[in-house]
Amino acid sequence: MKKIIVDSCIWISAFIAKDKYHENGKKFLDWIKIQENIKILITDFIISETLAFIRKRTEPIKANEVINFFLKYEKIEIYYNTEEIFKEAIEIFKKYTQLSLVDSSTIIVYLNQNCDYLLSFDDGFDSYREINRVSMPY
Repeated sequence: MKKIIVDSCIWISAFIAKDKYHENGKKFLDWIKIQENIKILITDFIISETLAFIRKRTEPIKANEVINFFLKYEKIEIYYNTEEIFKEAIEIFKKYTQLSLVDSSTIIVYLNQNCDYLLSFDDGFDSYREINRVSMPY
C-alpha cells in the first residue's frame, strides 16, 4: 500500500472553484476514488491550514463540508502532531527558510510514517532533499 501525505494546497485547490489549480484538485479527488492501494495521510496542522483558508475564501458551510470529508473518508488517516514533532519541526523551520512551520511538521510526519511521496504544488518542499514531492500522482 502506498502512503501519500497530501498538503493543504492540494485540498484547497480541490474544494475552491476559483483556485488556479482547481482542475488539478478535482482530478486528484477523482483519482483517489478509483485507487485501491493507497492511504492518504494528513496532519491536524494541514487540516487547520486548509479549513482556515477555505473558510476565509468561501462560505462558512464549505469548511464544515470539508472537515466532514476529512473525518469520514475511509482512505484518509489523520495524524495528530505531538510535542516531540513540534520541537523537531521548529528545528527544520529555522534551517529551511522556504518552509512554513506546517510544512516542517509535514516533513517530520512524512519521514516518521515512511510515506512514499508528498503531494503538493509547493516547491519549497524541494529544499528538503529527503522528500519525494510530486504535484500530481497520475
